Amino acid sequence: MTSLPNIIAMGEVMLEFSPQFSPQRAGSGGFELAYAGDTFNTAVYLARQGLKVSYLTELGSDKFSDQIIALAESESVCMNGCIRSDGALPGLYLIENNAEGEREFYYWRRHSAARQLLMTPEKVQRICRAVGKADVFYLSGISMAVMGQDSEQGFWALIDSVQRQQKTLVFDPNFRPRLWPDLNLARDFYQKILGYCDVVFPTLDDDTLLWDLSEPETIIDFYHSLGVAEVVLKLPAAKAMVSTGHEQVLRSSRYRGAVVDTTGAGDAFNAAYLHARYAGASLAASLDAGHRLAAKVIGVRGAIIWHNAEPMSDSSIVTDGLPPEEPFY
Repeated sequence: MTSLPNIIAMGEVMLEFSPQFSPQRAGSGGFELAYAGDTFNTAVYLARQGLKVSYLTELGSDKFSDQIIALAESESVCMNGCIRSDGALPGLYLIENNAEGEREFYYWRRHSAARQLLMTPEKVQRICRAVGKADVFYLSGISMAVMGQDSEQGFWALIDSVQRQQKTLVFDPNFRPRLWPDLNLARDFYQKILGYCDVVFPTLDDDTLLWDLSEPETIIDFYHSLGVAEVVLKLPAAKAMVSTGHEQVLRSSRYRGAVVDTTGAGDAFNAAYLHARYAGASLAASLDAGHRLAAKVIGVRGAIIWHNAEPMSDSSIVTDGLPPEEPFY
């Protein structure tokens, strides 16, 4: 990976309500509105690092959908591929945090506009044309789970198009059991999609739930056996391991800061890792970049650090005496 590619991501942007106060006062009813979604979060962070990024989703004709598009465009995320539907609305979710910053989500997305994104041949053709203009297609397991079985035919038509056009497919499994009616159905989907993927960002916790795998080496071997070239495995205790099949690196995060809300940390990690790799960084330096941005994100509420939030600089996090990062270039 030596040049900065054009990246197009697909998924759902939702209204995000996060607590304004301490976790002990979250029940008081004070929440702040923002906009987020796993692949959208990654798209924003990629764009902030200078990559050309587009986003594919479906929204309504309401004022909140207008605000989502305006926000994305203010972040240099192109929304030309966004489909608008009269009468539809974006989904929403609410975050609750415990004293350690770990989060619990409550979703209202059953009638989300994004569920309709791949339901008609016309929409699928439009999405395929948009993907054809990019170098990299980024999506997550949540995207398909939310769209559901009604979109299955359209989804696989899109993935076949991605392969025919020889695009790089980057995938965050982001397995959420509650979004799948049946574990075997989820396994069938993941096993099939992984056969198309070039880069994958699994987590040990998700793979334990989905595949009953708990050893990092076994998980990495499993993904390589399905044809994945680059596996970036996020581990507990702020560690991550990457394997290309020829080289394997394990890195612990050097950064320590206040943990306010872990929402979006993985999405940010993915963005920083990808940017570093496409900029020519080593595997170790790319993991360091992911850890650095994730450490900043967990210091604020919500999935995306907005420009008026304090922890936008390295001053909000400190190193813990581990060996220094490798430089990007």
